[in-house]
Amino acid sequence: MIINIRLINFWLKRVFISIIYLIDYWAGLIFYAGCWSSGKFLKCISAAKQTILLNETAFSETQHLREEVRKLKFANMAMRQELNRVKTKRPCLCKKLQIIYFKLRFDVSLRKVRQYLPISRTSVIKYLNQLQGGILNLASRIRKYHTSPNRTPVSIVSLVWEIHQDNPYWGRWKIALAIWKIGVYVSPSTVRNILNSPKPDYRKANKKEKPVKAKAVNGKYPNHTWSIDLTTVYVWFKPLYILAILDHYSRKVMILTTTFHPTAQWTIKKFKEAVLIFGQPRQGRGKPKYLISDKGTQFTANDFKNYMKEQGITHRYANIGKANGNSKVERFFLSLKYEFLNLFLFFSRDRVDKLLKEYLTYYNEHRPHEALDGQTPDEVYFYKPRDKPAKDAKSIKGRIVRITFGNGLLKSYRLKKTA
Repeated sequence: MIINIRLINFWLKRVFISIIYLIDYWAGLIFYAGCWSSGKFLKCISAAKQTILLNETAFSETQHLREEVRKLKFANMAMRQELNRVKTKRPCLCKKLQIIYFKLRFDVSLRKVRQYLPISRTSVIKYLNQLQGGILNLASRIRKYHTSPNRTPVSIVSLVWEIHQDNPYWGRWKIALAIWKIGVYVSPSTVRNILNSPKPDYRKANKKEKPVKAKAVNGKYPNHTWSIDLTTVYVWFKPLYILAILDHYSRKVMILTTTFHPTAQWTIKKFKEAVLIFGQPRQGRGKPKYLISDKGTQFTANDFKNYMKEQGITHRYANIGKANGNSKVERFFLSLKYEFLNLFLFFSRDRVDKLLKEYLTYYNEHRPHEALDGQTPDEVYFYKPRDKPAKDAKSIKGRIVRITFGNGLLKSYRLKKTA
C-alpha cells in the first residue's frame, strides 16, 4: 500500500484550518453574547435607579400634598367658624390663638396667610407681637368711651374753611400746620374730611375749652450746610436773576436779592453779606461748614473757589440729574413762584425787590414748614421752639388775627395778644 504524503498533508491542513475557523466563530459568538448580556444588565440597573427616584419623588409629592390638605382643612374649619359665629368688632382670644397656631404649625409665610385665612398680614404680625408680652395681651380690650364720639367743633370747621378760601393752593397739611400755630390740634385727615364735606352755613364758635398739653420740638443745628442757587423772573421780557441762600437744617433763607448780571464777584459780595449777618459765631453757630450749589458759571469761577478756600468752607456741587442734589433751595424757589411771584406781572426791578422782601419775612417768620413739624425757619434757627398743640385741643382761646403780606396774597394767622 502506497501512502500519499502530499494528500495527507493537504487534508491535515484543511482540518487544521477548519478547527481554527470554528474556534474563531465560537469565540465571536461568546463575545457578542457577553456584550449583549452586559448591556441588558446596565439597562436593568438604570431602570432600577429611575424607579427609585420616581418613588422618592412621588413620596415627597405625597407628603407635600398631605401637608397642603391639612392646611386647607384647618383653613376651611376657621372659615366655617367665621361664618357661623356672630360677628363682633374684634376677634376673640380663641380666634387669635387659632391663627397663631396655624402660622407656627404649618410654617406659613406672612404673604400666604391671606390665601388660607380671612385675615390680613398686618393683623398676624400684630398678634405675634402681642403674644411676646404674654397670652393675656391677645385678649380684646373693651374700650369705654366716657364722652361722645369725636366731632370737630364748629369754630374749627369754620376756621378751616376760612383758611382754605384765603389760600386755595394750600393742601391739608399746610392748613393743619397753620392751625397748629394758633395752639389748636387738627390732623390733616380731619382737614381733608372737612373740605370734602359740604361747607356749613354756621359760624358760631364752640365755647367748650379743653386743657392744652404742650409738646416741645427740639431745635436743629444751624449754619452747618448752606445751599445757594439762582432763578429767574422776567421784567419787560428781560430776565431778572434772583439769588437765594438757604440753611439746610432750619430752612431759613439767609438772603434773597436780585440782579440783571449775576457775576462771580457779585455772588461773593452777597455771600459775604449773608455771612456777616447770620454767620457770626454765637450760641455754637458760625459760618457754614459746607456750601452746596449747582455748576453755574458764578459758582465754578476761580474767584468763587478761591474765596471758599480762604474761608475754610467746603464747596460741593450737586450731581446732575439727582433729585436730592440741591433740592431744598429748589423747593423754596417752587414755593416762591407758585405761591407768590407767578401771580404778578413785573415792570420794574424795585417792585420785585419789594415783593421779595415781604415774602422773605413771611417765609422765615410766619409760614409753617412741614419738614420742621410746623415750626417756622426763624423758630428753629434762633432756638425758639413753639409748643405743639395736643390732640385734644379743640377750642380756640382768644381772637384770631390775620396778618397779610404781598397785597393780601399771603396770610398768616395768630392769636391776638391780650394786654
